[in-house]
Amino acid sequence: MEHQIIATLRMPRVLSGALIGANLAVAGALMQGLTRNPLASPSVLAINSGAALFIVLSSFGFLSLSIPTAVMGAIGSALSGLLVMFLGGAFDDRPHPVKLVLAGIAINALLLGLTRATIILADDQAYSVQSWLIGSISNLDWSALHQLLPISVVGLVLAWALAHPLNLLVLGNDVATGLGVNTSLIRLLRS
Repeated sequence: MEHQIIATLRMPRVLSGALIGANLAVAGALMQGLTRNPLASPSVLAINSGAALFIVLSSFGFLSLSIPTAVMGAIGSALSGLLVMFLGGAFDDRPHPVKLVLAGIAINALLLGLTRATIILADDQAYSVQSWLIGSISNLDWSALHQLLPISVVGLVLAWALAHPLNLLVLGNDVATGLGVNTSLIRLLRS
């Protein structure tokens, strides 16, 4: 009985939690490396709120597409990240990290407000979506880990490939460009 509990319940949760934690840690490190700000995180740069808004809109039927919820979250986070980068001047010749963080905070507040307004408008389904947004690993099984693993491996390998150019980017855009780093491409790939 103990073996069955460990093999079917505990082990998938432990492995999924470790993989999710690794993904979040790498995402935070990438954000901090890009913005040169130790306080930067995916939530500060509106990545999380963009994903949450798209998940809520698709769950309530406002975006009536037959796309899985996780993919809608990825689309929302990518679009909000690109919007923050555009408004924050990340594609300029001399981007300023503070401008990027301020744009992220403003877009984050806007998207969180839209998410909460959508939840209030669809009150009958609010509890299920709210529990999904909070997140939990209590119901994860081996199939969830198999879905998470390929995406995580691709993301972690891409982050590993971006580590050296991001280290050069910390030295400044002029130095990184002089050393052969395409700074705009690195910022786009980071998101």
